[in-house]
Amino acid sequence: MGVDVGRFGCTTEVVIIKVTPGAGDIPRKRIVNIYSFDEEHFGMQALKLKRLFIQYKCRVAVIDGNGLGAGLVDMLTMDTIDPDTGETLYN
Repeated sequence: MGVDVGRFGCTTEVVIIKVTPGAGDIPRKRIVNIYSFDEEHFGMQALKLKRLFIQYKCRVAVIDGNGLGAGLVDMLTMDTIDPDTGETLYN
């Protein structure tokens, strides 16, 4: 999962990528899905990212945590209660 963080009128873009072994040492990469989040609050963005991480069984999330993205990274390091299911989504 790759995340380019946006806020204040800019969308956060999430790309889900599947990586499989390829010929030789070159892995094959395929974009599975792309999501755009319009929400400005990092708490809501963190909740949606954690849901996607679980849904796609991701191994790694790469987040642009420089500058503005640091706020989202801070929210991702805290456990989140999913308001729809009551389930705890861990950091």
